[in-house]
Amino acid sequence: MQFCIMPFTVIDNISTEIIDGKECYVIKEGLLQYTYYVEKDTNLIVKTVSNIGENIQITNYEYFFEPITKESIDFPNLEEYYVIVN
Repeated sequence: MQFCIMPFTVIDNISTEIIDGKECYVIKEGLLQYTYYVEKDTNLIVKTVSNIGENIQITNYEYFFEPITKESIDFPNLEEYYVIVN
């Protein structure tokens, strides 16, 4: 598994922790003082914490995906379309 968070990132430590009932990788980045919480099952970032000086910023992420239906993956009927050539 590879994490591509930011170019030129220096990772200090990777551990695991339970965040909101989800098992997450905790990735501590030293250069910019960021901590990323990445859900193990989905590999999606669920939380970031930036610690720049005395300013601490916490961002929580939520993801919503539409259910996949047969209609959403069917190819369109190409007979309904036409091409205009100039």
